[in-house]
Amino acid sequence: MVRNFRFGLSALALLAAAPVLAAPASTSARAQASGPQSGFVPTVSQSGPGSSTAALALPANSTEAASAFALADFGLLKASTSVSFTNYVHDPMGLNSVFALANASFSDTLTGVSVDPVGFARITLQIDGSVFGDGGLTRVFGDSRFGVFFTASSNDNNHSARFDLLSLISADPLTGAVVQTNSLYTESTIGGLLQSNSSTNPANAFGTYEWVFAFDISQPWTVSGSLSCLTASSANGNDSSNLDCNLGNSVTWQGIEFLDANSDPVTGATVSSLSGQNYSQPYSPLPAVPEPASWAMLIAGFGLVGATARRRRMATA
Repeated sequence: MVRNFRFGLSALALLAAAPVLAAPASTSARAQASGPQSGFVPTVSQSGPGSSTAALALPANSTEAASAFALADFGLLKASTSVSFTNYVHDPMGLNSVFALANASFSDTLTGVSVDPVGFARITLQIDGSVFGDGGLTRVFGDSRFGVFFTASSNDNNHSARFDLLSLISADPLTGAVVQTNSLYTESTIGGLLQSNSSTNPANAFGTYEWVFAFDISQPWTVSGSLSCLTASSANGNDSSNLDCNLGNSVTWQGIEFLDANSDPVTGATVSSLSGQNYSQPYSPLPAVPEPASWAMLIAGFGLVGATARRRRMATA
């Protein structure tokens, strides 16, 4: 189980180092959980051109519970994980570990049009939720963490940008004291010129963020967003822990606008997307597209109405 937990940490670390770039106009949701009773790592995943969801929970029992949920849409990401664990067995190596991991992501291609020159793009993200960690003095390890990762890349790959927000709550195994660390990292590359900015322990990991980077409006851009939640714990003998990463409100796209070289708004600039989502305004779900069977029934219905009208005209004549 320690190996499974380390796999979860590695997965989140990998996302932080290099956010997953899915194919344009696609979504992906993945839920994963493991515990002593399960004996394996069950995984549920879903991906597609529209909204994707994944949910998973370990078999309920009196000493452990773990659940993971992820939802991905074009402009909306949700993820939550929860772990509750009581261990009555001496376990200094952390073999009776429980962990849950959820990841949601989307990728889309944006194309901007403007008569006036554009120097920058400003993307606004609303990040909501909570991260909670509570454990006993004998807990071998226990973390609650979440990561928000966004990338943007021009079609010629000469311009790119990155936005990483990480939050971690962990407990000191000796004192049980809870420690929270938040960090924000942004990066912008123009040709071979790299500009970056990082900060540690921002006042609040949740809130509204403005992500500004140099934007070449003459070509399409691929924008990808990813949200990960991880909770994991291993308590020693006669101890318990409760961990939660709740991003029920999660990451919501609040709009994109274009700025000139002086960082003033460019009026009249528009943006379209491969998915059809309107990214220039706050997130609103795309209208549902009928399934092929629904289209067939709709077409058949139109044909039936037309045939009835023709028969009526012939009877009148």
